[in-house]
Amino acid sequence: MARTTKITLIIAIALAHLAEAAAPSGAKPRPRDTVKVTPAREKIIEGAMKYIASKQKSNGSWGESSFERGHPVAITGYALIALQAAGNLPGEGPHGKTVKKGMDYLLNEMGPDGIYGARASGQYMYGHGIATIALGELYGQTQSKAIRPKLERAIKLIIASQNSQGGWRYRPMVRDADISVTVLQVVALRAAKNAGVDVPQRTIDNAVKYVKACHNSSSGGFSYQPGSSPGFARTAAAIYSLQVCGLYDDPLVLKGSKYLIANHRSSQEWYVYG
Repeated sequence: MARTTKITLIIAIALAHLAEAAAPSGAKPRPRDTVKVTPAREKIIEGAMKYIASKQKSNGSWGESSFERGHPVAITGYALIALQAAGNLPGEGPHGKTVKKGMDYLLNEMGPDGIYGARASGQYMYGHGIATIALGELYGQTQSKAIRPKLERAIKLIIASQNSQGGWRYRPMVRDADISVTVLQVVALRAAKNAGVDVPQRTIDNAVKYVKACHNSSSGGFSYQPGSSPGFARTAAAIYSLQVCGLYDDPLVLKGSKYLIANHRSSQEWYVYG
């Protein structure tokens, strides 16, 4: 299987799992997924899991290319999310040891100020959001006492750095915001809240307001920031963030979905992200 195909599958597995797990417990039930996992697809998934596990480094992190090595926290978070989606937990499942090692890496990588991914060229909140999602999912499944204090610190930083519009940007500062960083924080907040960590509902409500403010009414898509041009990946991220908040049938989700169908081209910028 080509490396790009494997990466696409890994991300798809991870995001599909998160959309299910991060949805609010009291929300309207998610529409039933009618896609069947055939034996052929199951074989692909198993191969992807083996591929992920084989690429883990001795310190528990992931990252092959020079770009990935510059963002080990984010890449490790995505790998853990995908492994969990296939039923692997710390010490449980075919890749339980791999998950445990990756979890320990994340727990040890938090900075003294509660930030993850601070080495990533100033764009801290991408890595922070992804790592927090992974820990939130792990805590929700295990209720591990080792995870909770780190998860709570990570969540407190997210809450404290939300700007007046309801969004987040590259650094944990109350300034501007964009959709690509915001969606990660929204999913992290939902995962933590569902796992039993205290998250103010107003924080999530304000984040939803920001996401909706990025909607482009003329095209149906979502923009990087309010008033800018819509894009495929930006729209997918926005729809996803609204769905994990339980807004499956929101009019903007439906309009955004139509935009995705009309603009589905593999040449799109950040296509795999979308």
